[in-house]
Order: sequence, then C-alpha cells, then structure tokens
Amino acid sequence: MRGRVVYSIEGSLEKKENKLLPKKIHSPLDIILLPENFDLSAITSSIAPEGCLARKAPKRGKMLPRVSQLSHM
Repeated sequence: MRGRVVYSIEGSLEKKENKLLPKKIHSPLDIILLPENFDLSAITSSIAPEGCLARKAPKRGKMLPRVSQLSHM
C-alpha cells in the first residue's frame, strides 16, 4: 500500500463526511499511512491547530515529518 506517513495516534479512525478523523489521540503508537492525494487539512485541526503533527514513533525512534512539509511533497 502506497502512502505517506502523516501522524501516529492511539486508537482507531472514524469516517466522517468522507474524511478520516482520529477518535482518540494520546500517545503515538500506530503509524497511519494515507494515500498521496489525501486531504491533510481534514486531520490537521483535529490533532494540532498549529499543524505540527511530528511525534516520535516508539519503536523506530524517528521523528515524523511536519504536515507543512508533507503537504508540499
């Protein structure tokens, strides 16, 4: 499955108006792969108003890219 790593969350995703929104955000546990044409604005405000979704992936220990960087890829 091709996609971009956008953010990591704990919990599941729910579909609302054809957009995936996180139900719970506590600590980064799961790396979510979204399609390349996914609308990042659908999730940005739900997670961090400033648009920075960078979190440490617990096992790999790498920082995920900021949304501002992903949206320009």
